[in-house]
Amino acid sequence: MNGPGSTLRTLRKLAGLTRRQAARRAECSRRFLRAVERGERPGSPAFYGQVAAVCAEQMRRDALRGIS
Repeated sequence: MNGPGSTLRTLRKLAGLTRRQAARRAECSRRFLRAVERGERPGSPAFYGQVAAVCAEQMRRDALRGIS
């Protein structure tokens, strides 16, 4: 399934974050994040932006520490 939810899942995994970590940092529930990633529930643009920002911040931190 290709869609914004699966793209979000890919981004989260690239950032090396578990669903629990991403949900905590994005201030949402794990269940909601899972449902959005699976395409079972829609996410708002703000939600996608928040999770993407969390992932980008983790990737930035990893890059500064030399982790790929």
